[in-house]
Amino acid sequence: MGFFTKADPIAKLREDLERKPKDSKLLLDLAGLLKAKGAVSEAAEYYMRAATALTDLGFATKAVAIVRQVTQLTPKSIPAHEALARCLEEAKAKEDQRTVLKTLVSLYREVGRSEDAQIAQRKIESLGPGR
Repeated sequence: MGFFTKADPIAKLREDLERKPKDSKLLLDLAGLLKAKGAVSEAAEYYMRAATALTDLGFATKAVAIVRQVTQLTPKSIPAHEALARCLEEAKAKEDQRTVLKTLVSLYREVGRSEDAQIAQRKIESLGPGR
C-alpha cells in the first residue's frame, strides 16, 4: 500500500451533492455509478432528482430523456411514470404523454387504484384523438 488510496467516487459525489444538492451533473454522475454498481432503486432516485433539477431550469426535454431511463430501470414504478407524464405534458408531447398515461392506467389497476386509473383515462380522453 502506498501513501495514496483511491477515493470512493460514490462517497465523493455524495459529499459534493451535500454542497450542491440540485447540481444535475453531479446527480446524473452519481446515478450512473449507482446503476453500474447494481443499486437500481437508489440510482432511480438520483435520476429523478436530476430530472427535477433540469425541469426547474427549463430543460424539460432533457428531463424527459432521464425519466424515460428511470421507467426502463423500474418499469413498475408509478412515481416514475407519473413524473414522465408531467414532463411530457410540459414538453407538449401529446402522443408520448398518451402512451405513458395508458401505462399508468394499467399500473394503477394492478395495485387497486381504480380512481387514479379513471383520472388517467380522462386525461387520455382530454388529449383528443390520437394519430
